[in-house]
Amino acid sequence: LAIARDTAAALAHAHRREIVHRDVKPENLMFSEGGIVKLMDVGLARAAQASRMTMTGSTLGTAASMPPDATRGTASA
Repeated sequence: LAIARDTAAALAHAHRREIVHRDVKPENLMFSEGGIVKLMDVGLARAAQASRMTMTGSTLGTAASMPPDATRGTASA
């Protein structure tokens, strides 16, 4: 539960700054020596208004970690 809470807090922090991570998966969570979750690998992240960085009909991310709507190409974000 603590890992999920910290991950959600990291995503909320990014979203408040209009950054969408786009590849959240267990492999992209690291832990500080104090046990705090750090969200890593923002290589696919994009600013919410920077839609020109995504081409229609293409998908980015790790397929096994993507929600079904993203793999079908119907995701809104």
